[in-house]
Formats: sequence, structure tokens, C-alpha cells
Amino acid sequence: MPLPQPDLGDLEPGDEVSVEEVPHQWTTHVNSLARQLALQAIYEIDSAGHPVGEVIDHLISAYDTPLPADVVSLMRVLVIGVSKHRARIDAAIQPFAPEFPVKHLAVVDRNILRLAIFEFVIAQLVPMGVAIDEAVSLAKRSARTRRRGS
Repeated sequence: MPLPQPDLGDLEPGDEVSVEEVPHQWTTHVNSLARQLALQAIYEIDSAGHPVGEVIDHLISAYDTPLPADVVSLMRVLVIGVSKHRARIDAAIQPFAPEFPVKHLAVVDRNILRLAIFEFVIAQLVPMGVAIDEAVSLAKRSARTRRRGS
């Protein structure tokens, strides 16, 4: 059961987004693909400052094949949720590295952390162990991509 699609026309990071209707029975493939796409969007929003709605729409339209509705729904929830709660998430990260501000973390690393923290602390979509496993998987995938690209 896909989520209702939010109106993303003028979406800003402080806007409301509901995660109460997120189905917990989504498959691992749906979740993994949605997280990969969400990370790409969150990375762009963080590094380039592009508007949330535009980034999501562009990412969906640029994908090679039509994305399943469940992937799009979860990706939207993750991107909008991380964007909305970014300050709160960063405040939760900072005490664990007091000598190293979050803004100085590598862009991909801080956004993987943000995504995982949003999923298990704020939205409570997955247990902590799942969020950690998925964050490690995203980090490995990202590292492989960076090695191939250089």
C-alpha cells in the first residue's frame, strides 16, 4: 500500500511530513533502493542547497526505469523527514564528536548518519540494528562507487 503523495511544489525543510502511514511490510529491495535514492537526494540538498521538492522530482524522472510506487513513497518520506529534522539530527550527532563539527564530516558520511538516525530515532521505521546495517551497506556502496569514479 503506497503512501499518499505529498504536494512537493513549494516544500521547504521545515514543512510537515507524516510517517505514520508508512507500511512496515515493505520488502528489503524496496527499502534498500529507496535509501540509495534518498541518500543521493539528501546529498544534493546538503551540498548544493537545491530545493527538496525539485531534487526529489528530478531524481525520480532521471531514473532509468519507472520506479515502483513503494520506492518513491519511502524515498520521499526519508528525504523530507531528514530535511525537516536536520537540525535535531545534527544536534544528536554532535556530542559524539565534540571536537569535530558535523558540518566538517564528509558530506556522504554525515548524510548516511542523518538518514539512519531519522529512520530509527525520529520516524521509528526500523530497529536500531537494521538502521546501522543499512548505514554500513550504504557507506560500503558509496566507497565502492568513489573508488570506481577516481
